[in-house]
Amino acid sequence: MKASVNRGFAQLIAIGAISYCASDSPAQQKALLAESEEAYPSCLTCSADGKSIAFGTFDGKVHLWNWNDKQSTVLFEHPKAIPMSAQFSPSGQIVAIGALDNSIRLIDVRKKAEVLLLTGHDQTVWSIVFRPDGKSLVSASGDGTVRSWDCDTGKQQYAISIESTGTSVALSSDGKLAACGRGDGKVLLLDAKSGAVSKEFAGHSGKVIQVRFVRDDKTLVSGGSEGSYREWDLESGKEQRVLETKSKSRSVAFSSDGKVVTVDSEGTIRLWDFASGKEKGTLVESKAAFVLFGSDRGTFFTGARTIKVWNAAALYGE
Repeated sequence: MKASVNRGFAQLIAIGAISYCASDSPAQQKALLAESEEAYPSCLTCSADGKSIAFGTFDGKVHLWNWNDKQSTVLFEHPKAIPMSAQFSPSGQIVAIGALDNSIRLIDVRKKAEVLLLTGHDQTVWSIVFRPDGKSLVSASGDGTVRSWDCDTGKQQYAISIESTGTSVALSSDGKLAACGRGDGKVLLLDAKSGAVSKEFAGHSGKVIQVRFVRDDKTLVSGGSEGSYREWDLESGKEQRVLETKSKSRSVAFSSDGKVVTVDSEGTIRLWDFASGKEKGTLVESKAAFVLFGSDRGTFFTGARTIKVWNAAALYGE
């Protein structure tokens, strides 16, 4: 199934909310679950319960959106702290943002206020991730370091040099391992507690834009800006599978069951099956910038002129 979006609006009722799909394609009308107001996000994150997303915008605001609602609320605003990365805490009570001003700020969702400021990075914080207990987080920055932070005291637990821009960071489900994508196309596997590097994976010719642990933390997947997506066996360190595309990649999201959704350099959203390497469909949206799988893997979010929630199973024909 391949479908292209044409202009025009079709009404869809889903999950108790009325949404509008900028498409006359029946497949996409069925797949679109919800849509926010105009956004132009700089980063996106989904809560663990899958009910909300937080997103940053280039005016220095952090927004909260429950995808059954049409309107988002502003949690925080700082004109110099433009959010470039965001992550919900496991409890959903805190949103951490990595900002263009080199800071990390913890925002309390209920209070709609900053509760902690973490400083130490010398350049933009491109990626952050909470440990499973929510008591600490790990960050990667353009200053070529990966750092660990205590979320109660704000103290830095360690800072290690990775010799290139830190573009993406992920943690295993037990919080023991960290993976960091670099601007030079390499991926590092680290001990999340000490920061010690145990393995290095090389294969991407562009910067690594996403990393994720899958398959009970035995496998790592990575996406490169050159448009290749790779699967690595953590025990052997060997590359297991490669998905090569002909389009440079702006954003990529991996599900735990082998779905890959990409945004190419033109803003086109493409759906792939990792195992077969086949393209499953194309969504021609309004210059999408981001894609993110929801916590239940059955939904994914796209960020462009508006933020939309899609039914992945409907688009993959499941």
